[in-house]
Amino acid sequence: LTGWRSLSTDIRRILHHGAADVREAAAQALGALGGPALVPVLRSLLNDREERVRLAAAAAIVRLDK
Repeated sequence: LTGWRSLSTDIRRILHHGAADVREAAAQALGALGGPALVPVLRSLLNDREERVRLAAAAAIVRLDK
């Protein structure tokens, strides 16, 4: 569990990376590996300037918010 928390922290840090493909991949990773506690973090990406990042965040939220 400690390793997951460290990984989760690293992924959350790169959610604000300058490159859209990195932010998109981070949202996808959190959606695949995370839990409902990460939904608020992902919601911040719903206002991203890049549509593909917003779509990845929305898909991750749907996956986690069950």
